[in-house]
Amino acid sequence: MNIELPIENALDRFVPSFDTVVHWFNTPKEEARLFFLELVKDNNQLTDKEKIALIYNSRKAIREFGNCKSIYENAINIFRNNNQNITCEEIDGNTIDVDWLELFFDKAKLVNNKDLQIIWSNILANKMEKPDSINPSLIHTLSIISTEQANFFCNISRFCFEERKSDIVHPLIFIKTNKKAYENSGITDQKLRELHRLGLIEYNPEKEFVFENKKTIVKGNFQIDIYGDENDRNIIKAGNVFFTQDGLDLYSIVGSDVKKYRNDILDFTVERLIHRKCKVYINGKAIIF
Repeated sequence: MNIELPIENALDRFVPSFDTVVHWFNTPKEEARLFFLELVKDNNQLTDKEKIALIYNSRKAIREFGNCKSIYENAINIFRNNNQNITCEEIDGNTIDVDWLELFFDKAKLVNNKDLQIIWSNILANKMEKPDSINPSLIHTLSIISTEQANFFCNISRFCFEERKSDIVHPLIFIKTNKKAYENSGITDQKLRELHRLGLIEYNPEKEFVFENKKTIVKGNFQIDIYGDENDRNIIKAGNVFFTQDGLDLYSIVGSDVKKYRNDILDFTVERLIHRKCKVYINGKAIIF
């Protein structure tokens, strides 16, 4: 005997208000299930058949609710830590675009991995702080990224250098001419291609991206001034990897521990630049290998 459960149509009409969702997220899990069932039973827009469908699927819904709740609570804590002078009560449903919020939680409900949940929490906290940040495309990418791919993104973040007084970040990875060295650090052609397909980086294994004339970047307490090859139009060959906007946004919220200064990475990168006939100065001092 087949019983049609019109769960999708029912869910389309079962859309709680933002305040209701916040109340739901602040409710203990078992109480939340009862709260959910009461919402269903009291919803006059649903037929009895649709109510049965929602109640039948309530266990799955509560599991997904648990994922959203964890992400939401962590996001609130992150937001509070970053914004001591703003209360969460000042952030209402109108602060974040409703379509963005619905997309976010529609994808977030399926995230069970705790490490990935931290990334999602940081994304939401960032959106609360900067409503114009984080494109929906990044939400889609995070919904399909694997734990291994996320860890690899953090790995290449070690090789990133930030532009002075700017939000622009450059992953200086010269894999074409230093394949073995990067493989020893867990960076491979295949893994870079995966991030390229996810839309987080631009990757060209055969041709290097370039800067022109001069580029000033920072790493830790060091300012690195780079001047291009005088015999080749002052071009600075800057490796095979470049962040997309989604990549920049994701980099901005990954943990600071993966971005911290490492002397070996700085030395290796500077040596690669000098090998490309660039002149490099660190804190005003010319570097010669």
